[in-house]
Amino acid sequence: MRTNYREIMHRLIIGIDGVVCAAIIESSSGTLLAHDGVEVDFDIVTRNAIWIFRNKQHISESLQNGERMEIGWISTKRYHHIFYPAPRMPQIFFYVMIDRRDATPQLVEAKLREIANSSQF
Repeated sequence: MRTNYREIMHRLIIGIDGVVCAAIIESSSGTLLAHDGVEVDFDIVTRNAIWIFRNKQHISESLQNGERMEIGWISTKRYHHIFYPAPRMPQIFFYVMIDRRDATPQLVEAKLREIANSSQF
């Protein structure tokens, strides 16, 4: 069964309050598989999200505890930027930017986990 990234993106955008934008990115090639949202240049988001994601993975691997990165986030005054590798497809990750007033990273993580573990993904 082929993964429908657009459908997954739709579930993500409507399923979480406060989402400003979201993307599904293939980390090794830098391919933007799907995206949605406002206020964002997705070319810039993709380049920077891949750089951050790879570095967070590298740090996780450098700790040599046998665990891989489960979730990463960066907080700014107005937004949370969440990076979530798909558990069954670790080369693919979700990037979600949320308004801090409307959602928490924990809420987004729970929704991402639900989507990533669904039969569609």
